[in-house]
Amino acid sequence: MSIFSIFQSKPAAVATLKPERKKRLSEQLTNAPVDRVTMQMNNLRQAIDEALDVNNPSINNLMLYYDNAMRESHVRSQVTVAKNMVLAAPFALGRNGSDDTEAIKLLKRPWFEKFVGYAIDSEFYGYSLIEFGEIKNGEFQDCKIFPRRHIKPRSRMVLANPGDMAGFSYGDKLNDFYLVEVGDVESLGTLELVCREVIWKNFARVDWSAASERFGMPFVFMKTRLDDDAEVQKRARMLANMGTKGWAIGDLDDELEFLETSKSDFYKIYAENAKYCDEQISKLINGQTGTSDEKAFVGSAEVHERILDNYTDSRLRRITNVVNYELIPFLVHYGYPLDGLQFRYTELDPKEKTQGPENQEEDSDTNEPENTKTQKTGNRRKVLRDLSGTKKKRSAIPW
Repeated sequence: MSIFSIFQSKPAAVATLKPERKKRLSEQLTNAPVDRVTMQMNNLRQAIDEALDVNNPSINNLMLYYDNAMRESHVRSQVTVAKNMVLAAPFALGRNGSDDTEAIKLLKRPWFEKFVGYAIDSEFYGYSLIEFGEIKNGEFQDCKIFPRRHIKPRSRMVLANPGDMAGFSYGDKLNDFYLVEVGDVESLGTLELVCREVIWKNFARVDWSAASERFGMPFVFMKTRLDDDAEVQKRARMLANMGTKGWAIGDLDDELEFLETSKSDFYKIYAENAKYCDEQISKLINGQTGTSDEKAFVGSAEVHERILDNYTDSRLRRITNVVNYELIPFLVHYGYPLDGLQFRYTELDPKEKTQGPENQEEDSDTNEPENTKTQKTGNRRKVLRDLSGTKKKRSAIPW
């Protein structure tokens, strides 16, 4: 069955197909070639305008910019930090305050980790569709992100080809086509702002490379009294070989002069620009810079860690809502015994006070100011150390 026949088919005809054998919608799209875009600010603005167009919005070109930005090293690093902090958090399924240890096993599958990763990506990409694969032994085996260039979010429409004006409306057929939607259809995601910083950073790096090529190696200037073209060409070949061979033969009247820049720190204008862009990317994704860059003071580093904790808690709450209000109803539709169960991250559970009011005053110097804090901060700091591959410096040995 082609994608065009699906566009013309009736919902009733689709419902008669067996879910286990029905071909997934993404497999019936026209495979679009991978386009390479030139990261230019004017082109980015045009792509954003196309996505916000009232009459015929299209995110096709904008997604090309987003994919390009996600391949930038610092962006990838910050997104990885954000994902790992969420993926490392323990979770549970329960009802009326009691955990269901058997039901939770249905989510402790490789596909669920991928689902959570895609749900986090919707923060950066904006509205996303997650498509589930085939069912074996009563369980889904896999899930993947639906090609974003083939979606019109506002009209909830799938396009056979990126850039098409019209396509197949899936708004009321999500379950029929094994789709779960995540994110707001009006949101363009954080990458809209990140792309600007990536473009400016690329310009800084390109200009830095050009400056290094021009001023990094001294310019050689030869003075000669010769007017014979053959002799001049001979010396030109010798000068051309100096870059690799490192030698030259000249006449007694020949003079070589090496012209070098008088500034030893000309690179700073480019390095500071690139560094500033990295800092803005870090703030856009994780709210701070201290967990990715070295900090000289413990106090400032801890402040940045707390900001990252706040971002992580916010992401955990958002994923909790996605699982409870989108994923679990979808799974129940396909026979999962999860009806009435609530998903939660245990790090967000309210903690009971372990200290009586009579002991709070005398132990106030040793206790943290908030009794609701748990070991989650220590766990998250361990994740950060594992990501960076470094450990905190130990104090000097006291002897």
